[in-house]
Amino acid sequence: AKQAVGETINLGYGEEISIRQLADDVKAVLGKEDAKIEFDDGRPGDVLRLYADSTKAADVLAYRPQIPFRDGLAKLAQWYEQHGRSAEDLLTEEVRHNWETSA
Repeated sequence: AKQAVGETINLGYGEEISIRQLADDVKAVLGKEDAKIEFDDGRPGDVLRLYADSTKAADVLAYRPQIPFRDGLAKLAQWYEQHGRSAEDLLTEEVRHNWETSA
């Protein structure tokens, strides 16, 4: 849309989700209900809550989320599987680190 050029537009589901709920949804979608969730210490500047207001997307692009969040996760997992990748493959490639500050 021409009116979107140069604009910042949030695309969101329209509901806040906690990290815990996200982790639980990922476990459910992958059939790993007994997987252990580990929480790292917070990083400097971490945002404790985040909600992407997609009002502008609705106004400018007529964007309306059509797929429930967990269903979208399931579709993403299926896409990776169809392309020869599994969640386990992706997790082995994960680079896990916390922010470091220089002295």
